[in-house]
Parts: sequence; structure tokens; C-alpha cells
Amino acid sequence: MRMVLSGVAVVVALAGLYFAYQYYENIQEQRRLKSARDAAAESARLAAQASVPDAGKILRSTPDSQIWIDACRRAVYSEPAWQMGWQLTSYRCSDSQFMVSWRRGSGATIANVPHGAVVADDGNTASRSSPLPLPVGLQGTDNAVALRAARNALVLWSQVHQIAVAVSAMPAPQPKQRDPATIAATALGDAPPPPIPAIQFSFAVPTAPFALSFDSVPGVRINEMQLDDATGSAGGDSSSWKIAGIAFDRLTMKVWADKQTARNPVFLSWIDRNKDAGFALKHETIDLAAVMQLRDGQGFRFSNRDADQPQQEGYENRAEALELIERAAYYRASDIHFLLRGQHAIVQLTVNNDLRHFREYQQEKAELLVRAIWQGLVTTGDAQWRDHERQNAQVTGEKLKSDTGVTSIRIVRGPMYPAAQGGQFMVLRLQYANTVRAERRAGLEVLRFPAPPHGEFLLPKMGFTEQNIAKLRHIMSMPDGILIITGPTGAGKSTTDYELRKEEARVRPYLKQIMIADPIEFPEEFSTQLPVTNALDKAATAEQFAEAMAAALRMAPRMISPGEIRGAEVALMAFEAATTGHKVSTTLHVSDAFLWPDRLELMDITKLKRRMFCDPKIVRGVVAQRLLSPLCPHCKVHIDDAPGAVSPSVLAALRTWSEDGDLSKVYVRGPGCEECSHEGTGPRFGIMEVVVTDARLMADFIDRGTAVARRNHHRRPDADPPLLETAIGHTWLLAMRTDALWRSRMPKVDGLKGQLLNALGLGRGGQRVRQKTLSRKRTGWWGRISDAADRKAFNWATREALYDHLATQNGNGVSVEDALDGFAAIMLKRKRRSSAALVANVARRMREGMPLRKAIAIAVPLDEQAIIAGGEMSGKLGIALDLLISSHDRVDAVLRAYKAAAIRPVMYLAMTYGVMWAVGEYVMPSIIQGLPESKVQGMGIVMYKAADFSQSWWSVVPPLLCAVAFYAIRWSFPRWIGPTRIKAERYFPYSFYRDIEGYKWLSTFSGMVEAGITDVHALAHQMATASPWLRERLWHI
Repeated sequence: MRMVLSGVAVVVALAGLYFAYQYYENIQEQRRLKSARDAAAESARLAAQASVPDAGKILRSTPDSQIWIDACRRAVYSEPAWQMGWQLTSYRCSDSQFMVSWRRGSGATIANVPHGAVVADDGNTASRSSPLPLPVGLQGTDNAVALRAARNALVLWSQVHQIAVAVSAMPAPQPKQRDPATIAATALGDAPPPPIPAIQFSFAVPTAPFALSFDSVPGVRINEMQLDDATGSAGGDSSSWKIAGIAFDRLTMKVWADKQTARNPVFLSWIDRNKDAGFALKHETIDLAAVMQLRDGQGFRFSNRDADQPQQEGYENRAEALELIERAAYYRASDIHFLLRGQHAIVQLTVNNDLRHFREYQQEKAELLVRAIWQGLVTTGDAQWRDHERQNAQVTGEKLKSDTGVTSIRIVRGPMYPAAQGGQFMVLRLQYANTVRAERRAGLEVLRFPAPPHGEFLLPKMGFTEQNIAKLRHIMSMPDGILIITGPTGAGKSTTDYELRKEEARVRPYLKQIMIADPIEFPEEFSTQLPVTNALDKAATAEQFAEAMAAALRMAPRMISPGEIRGAEVALMAFEAATTGHKVSTTLHVSDAFLWPDRLELMDITKLKRRMFCDPKIVRGVVAQRLLSPLCPHCKVHIDDAPGAVSPSVLAALRTWSEDGDLSKVYVRGPGCEECSHEGTGPRFGIMEVVVTDARLMADFIDRGTAVARRNHHRRPDADPPLLETAIGHTWLLAMRTDALWRSRMPKVDGLKGQLLNALGLGRGGQRVRQKTLSRKRTGWWGRISDAADRKAFNWATREALYDHLATQNGNGVSVEDALDGFAAIMLKRKRRSSAALVANVARRMREGMPLRKAIAIAVPLDEQAIIAGGEMSGKLGIALDLLISSHDRVDAVLRAYKAAAIRPVMYLAMTYGVMWAVGEYVMPSIIQGLPESKVQGMGIVMYKAADFSQSWWSVVPPLLCAVAFYAIRWSFPRWIGPTRIKAERYFPYSFYRDIEGYKWLSTFSGMVEAGITDVHALAHQMATASPWLRERLWHI
């Protein structure tokens, strides 16, 4: 028996060895075949790459788009619109050729055809082709990127410039023949690599495209530019410029990184994402010093330009600046205003003493242009550019074309608000040889006035009377002179000055305004703001104010606001501006509308004598104002219950204002209550006395003194009452009708006012609704229930309606508090008392001094709070709210699509389980009676087993396991971090979570940046509230 078993074991061992050998030979044969196939494929790939042009070679052999466009611009502007009766009809730039066509006009002859033009057979048209004036020896920039990135950059560029761009893929050229390596690769199943991918694009613009910048679109080349039916100007007034180009892809890209970066999860994730998207990036780990050397010194640059390229760029910028000045001269502009506002820049012209909008640039491009003017054109003056100093210079007219008629250009430049973000101005005064016969060149496009500021005039809503507003409008309609706004600190002088000048910009947007202040309080798009900085004492401040005023007078202003008269030098400059035909609006710290001459004389009695400035054509008007607060109707204290609160002399004087000396309805400020947030007062309003000067008033100031001038003016029937009389009138009104006045400051919604007051606990009748304390932190189970109720009452549908309402009302000039009260009334009308109470309390807390972000904090997510805060800080709350709504809608749309895609498999699985259960419960018992399981074969057995499984307890296990896995994965989404997580994000569902959260982050980040928050602050805020997964990625950024 042992012998038999031994023999069997030997046979089995030999058979195992034989089969192992056969298996080994089979594996080796497969490896040899795979190696041959790979070698053939690699040969095919190399052969295909050798026959396909590289993107870098193509881009280096053609000029950059901006250089090509500049060459086309020079060619276009060198052609006259009319020449001996021949009218220019079209331009076309193609590759390195420039073609131009003419049409014969009435009276023209073939003998007078433009030089070098070829006349057509019909004798009515002529054309000429010439090389483009490209720089000699110029090479292009190898800046090709992944095709998807080039497409995205092109789309973004078109959105920034508001241009509709048509993009299409180029058809791949078919190879004429195949080499043996390609044939072998195809036979083994591997296709050769395709030719280099590229996309074509085209668009049309109504005006000349020479100011467009393609620097932000890498890998792009313009190869055709055409204008048909030109009207005689290079701008193409009534036609469209058609532009076409191509964007190339890069087949391979290599990335160098130091050791620390190579282990960075963000870097590895970036590599993997590009790989998943089809862009294989080869990365090599080297030392950090070698990386810096490659980046800065040894040929690896963000822009592969040669050593002469900076000089070439300087020539191009100077040529563009000259073209801009010459174009302005053809309009017969007296001044050119460059205003660089930190994020963008505008160019305005003064034509016939009116301001006109001319061009817009990106900040970086505008900086290059003004520096090119200063450093490349200045002939007299300091040619050294000084960022934070005001400078003056002059340019001779010989640098311009003779047909402009310009003999010289005077330049003044310096910093403007916001100086920290690169804000600066440059004003060019153009002097012409013959200004009497100077005429604007025909065929130029019409220039519009600058856009007026949004909103409405807010002073009527601040408590000032119609008589006050009418007098202010009369003063502002004067062509010159000073308006002085007086009052103590905190009286609202700067706000009144700002609103008056803003209304002036709405009514007369063609007037150039310059504002000088220390510091700048209100960012103003409608004026040029010159800040006074680094003044160590009062004398230095006055000196800088005087220097800024002197610079402003050289900037062709129509209205100047020196902010505040603090010294004699500023006052003298303000009077000089008013005397020389400028409007001047300023403030002065004085307690009375008639004490301003005394205050000015106290500054310098020698230089500022009232005989010098008390002239109705110099000082047009004076305003005195105060801010008053009504007493809280719930905690006010009667005068008899507060002995000592008011002195006896004041009480005696107050009795003289009553017919019978009765003070029974006079109250004083109480200790405060919850209704007024323990302030004791309500929202403030303004009172004002406006004095329109005339010769009689000024004569009284000079000859009889201030007291007589005041008394005589108040005797006039049209004079405003003194501030004291106006204040006493409000005091008696408050004493007799305090509750009515308090309630009248609520939103006036027809039919809902009393109902809203009662619902919010501010009326006398009705049941008081519980007040929501939005700023108090709730704790405990009741606090959690209250917070949940607040969030339900303030869900996204309600917030979206509120944001839309606030954005609309803000655009119409309505204050946020009034808009909130109006929305609360709407919610109450719809029987949504909780929502109404929330919104009303937000409005109440804003009136107490809270910003909107803090007042609404507890019921609004943090990302929405950040966007609202950015809108408040930048003064663009309406735009920020619109961005918030649009970004939320985009994220919701993506989430709905992904949720729908994820729910379908679950539904199918549940339906499958349901079908299996129904078959096992109702169908299989009948089948088993006729066909027992023992007689079933093949797939029938599977059906029987599935029916048994559906009826057993084991059928519950897969759903339970799926549920556990679902919750585990969901828990790990925001918490799991590290390199393993990065690898897991290649697969579903972590790739799904990465895409969704990345899109939500990007939408929120872009909304915060567009709302006015800087990118660093936006990232810091997002990191503070981000999950561990998102924080890990944002930290590296």
C-alpha cells in the first residue's frame, strides 16, 4: 500500500512540475509579445511626433498676438481715410501681410489712385498688399498650455471684455502614408498619437480692437483681422472688426519641484487631477536652489522673451501712448485724464470744457502707458518717476504728428486714492498752435459723458426740509463760488458734502470733480481723490493741503472740495479757486451759520480779512447743521420726575417757547430699555439752516459785524429759522407727540403699519410677539430648539427673497434699515410672523450701530456672512447680494444634478429587492408546487436560491452593510486627510465629494473677492470655518 501511495505522489509531483513549466513558458511568451508591442508603439509615437510640428516651435516662429495687433494698428493708422477722391473701404491683416482696399468717389480719377494700389477691371475699386511692419528678428513666446486651460482662459477673457467668442476644434490632418513602425503599432492594436491639438476662435467687435490685451490668454495667436465697409476712420464707426486666431496645445509638460513640494498633498493632487484629465505631467525632484535658478536665471521663465524684449515692450507702450494722445488731439481735447483706481483705469478727455469717457484699461496696462509717457516722452522736467510724489513736466509737440496741431503738452501726475493699491492720476494739458480755427476731425466716434453714480439724493430722507433742499440746489447750480458747511464734530458735515457732490455728479456728470481730504472718508468713483498723508503736525497738514490744492488747479477741475478748511493756506487756496471760476465745496468747524468770517479771521487776520472774501460771488452759501435724537417713547422720563436733569435757567428759557409756560408734556432722556437697546433715544435725524448770501448780507458782515448781519438776515421772510428755533420746535413736537413721531419712523406700508407695530411689540394694542435676540448666544436644549426655529423661519427661500429685495432697494437709494422694515411688513402680510420678527430685529440692531453682517449672523451661514461683509466694506452691498444669490444657485444646480445621479442606483437597488421579495413571496410558491427544486437545473437554480434568499433574514445583511458603509464614508468626507485620502480621491465617491466641495469653495471664494474682500482675507476666513479636509488644501494656498 505504501508503494502505491509513493508512486502516486511521484506521478503527481512530476505532473505538477510539468504544468508549472508550461505556465512559466506561457508567461514568458506573453511578456515577449508585450515588449515587442510596446517597442513598436514607442517607435510609432516617436515617428509621429517627429512628423508633427511642436507647439513651442509654432509659437516661437510667429509673433505674439499683442505685437501682431500693434503692427496691424500701425499699418491701419498709416492709411488716410480719403486720398484724392478715393475712399478707403476695408482693411485686412493676414499672417504677415496687410491688405487695404479703396472705392473711387465722385470726381476721382484713375490717375489719382493711391500709391502702389492696383486698380480692378471695373475701374471703381483698387487694392494694395504690403508686409506688416513687424519688428526685425522678433521671436514669439512659447507659452502654450493645456488646451483646456487655453480654452478656459479664452472664455474668461471674452467675458471680461464682454465679447462673444466662437470656439471650434481644428480638424486633424490625415497622414499621407504610414511608416513601418506605425503599421506595426496599428497591427498590434495601438494607434499612433494624434497630431498636435488646437482650437480655432473668432469674434467681432464694433470698434477697433487695438486696445484689447491678449496677455492673459496663453498659447494664442491672432492670424486674421478684417474690417469691411470702413467709414473713413480706423475705429470703424458703423462696421464690425472680425478677428480670428488659433490656440495650440502642448503635448508634454515637465514640472520641476523641490523635495518638500514633491511631498505636498496639494501638489500630488494637482498632478493626479491633470492625469485624470488627460494631461500627463512629468515631474522631477531637484533642490530648491536649482528650482530658483531655473525659474529666475537659466532660461525657465513665465514668459520666454529674449533679452531685448523689455526694450521692445517699452517701444510698443510708447507708440500706443502716442497714438492715444494723437487720437485725443483729433477730438481737439484740451486735457487727457488718466485715472488709475487700483483694479482698473479709465481715460477721460476734456472736450469743449466738458468731461468725456474715452477708454478703459486694466491697471497693469495703464501703469505701463503712464510710465511710458513720463519716461519716454518728457522733454522738460524730472524724468525720474516717483510713485508717492506729485510731479510736473512738459512734452514738446514735435513728438506728435504735425496734423494734430499740438505745440506742447503740460503734465501733472501723482498719487490718488487708493494709493495703497496703486492709485494714481496723470493729467495732460494739450496746447494747440491755432485754437481759433481748430476743428474736430470728421468721422470720429461720439464720446459719452462719464457714467453718473447710482442711487438717489438722500438728504431729503435725512430730516431736512424742502426749503433747505431747494436752497441747496440753487447754490449748487451756480457756476462758481464756495459752499461752506459748518457744524461741530459729529454733525454730519462730511456726509452732507458727499451727498451734495454726488448729486452734482448725477445732474452734471460732465463736470470734473477733485476731492482733497485727510483722510479719505468716502470712496468716490465720480471724482479724483487726492489724499493728504504723512503730515506730522498742523503746519505740515496745512502745507500739504495747499500743495494738493495747487496741483488740483492744474488738473482742469470744474469743482474742488478741499474736505475741511483747517488753516489760512487752505482757505486762501479755496478762495483762489472760487475766484478763478471753480465750484468749491468744503466744511468748517464753527457752531453757527454766521460765525464763519470770524473763524477765518482767527486763522490769520493779516491774510484773511473779511473785506477780501465777504463777496456773494466768492461765498455763495453757508450751511449750519446738527443731528438730533428723539426720545424713546417707552422709557422717557417726565421733566417733573427728573429733578436736576435740566438746569433752572434752561427750564425758564424753555417756558418762554410755550404760550402759557406749561411744561407738562416735556420729557427728558430715560435710563433705557430693551425697546431702545438701553440707549434712551431713537434713530437720529438732521436739522439744517441754509444761508444764501447776497450783497446786503455781505455788507452787514463788513460794516456792521456778525451779530447785526445775523439779526438782519433772520428778519427776512424767506430766511431759514435759526438752528435753536428748529431744535426747540422738534422738542415741543416730541413732547406733545412722542409716540406718534416714534411710530412714524417705522416703514410706511399702507394698511399694515398698525398691524406691524402691534406684531412687533411697538404698538399699544394687540399681542406682543416674542423678540428674537439675534446677537445673543443661546445654550441648552431650548437654545438649540430656538436656533432651529430661527433657521427654519430664515431658510434659503426667505433669505433669497430678502437678498433680492435688499439689492433692488439699495440700487434705488433706499437705506438698508428701511428696506429691512419693508421686507418685514411683506412677511407679516403673508402671515409669516417669525420671519417678520427676525427681519425687524435685524433692522433695529442696524439702527443701533451694528453692521448687517453682525445683525443677521445667527440665522445666516458663515460663507454668506463673509460675502455680505465684503459688500459692506467695499460699498457695493447690492452687487455682493446679487453675487451671493447667483453663486448659491449655481452650487444648488450642481448639487441637484449629482444627487439625482446618486439616488438613481439606490432606487434601482431598492426596486430589485422589491421584485425579488415579491417573486419569492407570491410567485415562487406556485412554481414550486408544479416544479420542485430538485428537478431544476442551470439558471433556474439561481432563481430558486434568490427567492429563498429574499425570504430569509440574510436579505437584511447587504442593506445594513451598505448603510454602515454609507455613513462611514459620509463621516470621512470632511475629516479624512493625508496622502492616502489623495489617492482615494481618484475613485468614486471621494472624487465626487472633491469636485462638489471644490466647486462650492471656488464659487464662494469668487463671490467674496468680487464683493470686495481681498484674496488673502477671503482664504483666511474660509480656513477658519473649513472642514479638516478643506483646511489642509487651503493651508498650502
